[in-house]
Amino acid sequence: MMVAEVPTVLVTTQWALLLGLAVLVVVMYRQLAYLLNIGRALSGAGGLELGERAPGFEYLTRVPGATEGWERRAFAVSGAPTLLMFTHPGCGSCDVALQNLQRVLEKSHTTVRALAITDATLEAIDAADIRPHRPLEIAKVDKRTTTKLYRTYRTPFVYGLSSSGEVRARGGGVTPREIRKMLRQVSETE
Repeated sequence: MMVAEVPTVLVTTQWALLLGLAVLVVVMYRQLAYLLNIGRALSGAGGLELGERAPGFEYLTRVPGATEGWERRAFAVSGAPTLLMFTHPGCGSCDVALQNLQRVLEKSHTTVRALAITDATLEAIDAADIRPHRPLEIAKVDKRTTTKLYRTYRTPFVYGLSSSGEVRARGGGVTPREIRKMLRQVSETE
């Protein structure tokens, strides 16, 4: 019986390719986990904590009364109690949360201001036709605002801020009951 010898170069090359493939799989898994925020979502980690002061940021918003056009504004955390709802076009639970927030704000006649914050593109916002009316305003921010400043990795997510900018409430804020509870928590601090 004759045994064929495989050249050492071929065996070495095969092992090097397998090792390279293993490294690529690990890198891709880590990138996917980062993009999907699997670790944070499963652990519940992330986000500003209660009592922490919220950072200010710049955003784009629709020009009041216009069907097109955007203007740049700055969000100052102090001044009035505020609900910040982090949302994204195409997110079904975000749509429900936005509608519920709008209804609760209209019925409560509150002085709490509200921003629907998204890092989606202007085209995606326009395509989704997100056009809430006062007192809810759309705030288009960059990804850094959501992930770095507010450490928010899921939508919908709501922060309730006191007039001094302290986080007084945080959570999913999808149902009218959750939203009313957040409004009370923010208003009680005044």
